[in-house]
Amino acid sequence: MTKTIVLGSAQQTIQQKPIEFFTCINIIDCDNVEVETVSNQPHEWDYIECIIKNYAPKLDLMFAYDDDNRGCGRLFIGRWNDGVVK
Repeated sequence: MTKTIVLGSAQQTIQQKPIEFFTCINIIDCDNVEVETVSNQPHEWDYIECIIKNYAPKLDLMFAYDDDNRGCGRLFIGRWNDGVVK
């Protein structure tokens, strides 16, 4: 089951509308950044952190990673909505 995290928040609110990923930002190194259409769905990750709500109009910045290697996580632009994964 995916755990969701809101940075700076002590409590999580469980609602109905699930997290949506639209775009993945893949930082290869300081000179190379790829922006690609999402191939991973929220349920494929162990953890998803909401880094910035309203990063862009009606879009949020999220970081998704697996338990075994946080350093191999990915940044996503999408909608946190109610912070649940289906």
